[in-house]
Amino acid sequence: RLESAARAARCEVVTGRVLGAADVLSLFRFLGTKADVIQVDPGREWWPAVLAAKLTGRKSVIVRHQMESIRPVTARWLVPLASAVVAAAGAVKDALTRCGVPADRIRVIPGGVDTESFRPGAGGASWRLSQGVPVGAPTIGIVGRVSAVGGKGHDDFLDAAAKILLRVPAARFFVVGMKTPEEAGLDARVAALRLEGRVTFTGFLHDLPPVYDGLDVVVMASRTGEAIPLVLQEAQACGKPV
Repeated sequence: RLESAARAARCEVVTGRVLGAADVLSLFRFLGTKADVIQVDPGREWWPAVLAAKLTGRKSVIVRHQMESIRPVTARWLVPLASAVVAAAGAVKDALTRCGVPADRIRVIPGGVDTESFRPGAGGASWRLSQGVPVGAPTIGIVGRVSAVGGKGHDDFLDAAAKILLRVPAARFFVVGMKTPEEAGLDARVAALRLEGRVTFTGFLHDLPPVYDGLDVVVMASRTGEAIPLVLQEAQACGKPV
């Protein structure tokens, strides 16, 4: 979605997977970009991006959403090379300072939600109809990158769905998010739990407000140290319990 929006805005787009701190190919990709400022989020991108910015006299901004620890070598040697460090919440800042990043180098900028788009009455009835949800059937969904194990907790979501159906047979469940190779493992779990016809994998959806509006409950089952998940904010802006 971000790449499509960037291309539509006629921005330069450089694609490619960053494999880690020693990914020399990614370093050269960042060196070749014409951007004046390089912003990085996942930890594996920090080293090639920040070093490329430093070598070419450009600015780099590290943005951190997770509360997990970073390596001491990163905190001591790489972070000082960045132009700025942004934490998505105070808890993220605290986690970074515990790892050795000076507190005065970190700025807290919480994420936000467009409440004109994410709001009650954003088209949920039409979305439910498009998904074939029977009138009055409870709908429960999980939104985020689809992963069979760990990460977002989709396996726990499916296990819970099987238990809920024992008490609420009419319930319908939705897994909303980009497919990954691991989704095959979730398909096998659906079959093992006999959830066929009760769980729908929608794939990536660009227009999320109708989805939230059409769900009765949104589940956050993430096992990672997310500080202020965007899904949580979007669902609550639509008036949905999480």
